[in-house]
Amino acid sequence: MYISSDRSRRLTQRHDGIEPVKNDQQGSLWVCCPICGGKTRTKIFADTVLVKFPLYCPKCKKEIRVDVVQLKMVVSKEPDT
Repeated sequence: MYISSDRSRRLTQRHDGIEPVKNDQQGSLWVCCPICGGKTRTKIFADTVLVKFPLYCPKCKKEIRVDVVQLKMVVSKEPDT
């Protein structure tokens, strides 16, 4: 699980395809944008599973398809149809 508030660490993790998430006090985690690193409006829990989820970033105004399993996020490799 990659949890970090350090901006430089987030930049290096983005190149690996594994995106960081930001911790919340209620046990949920905020998903960060794989492009700009900004916080999105999507929260996940430890048991959350997302497949080809269209993650929208309000900061960079882009939509990216992601897969999330066991708090690990990977940008979907398959092209959009």
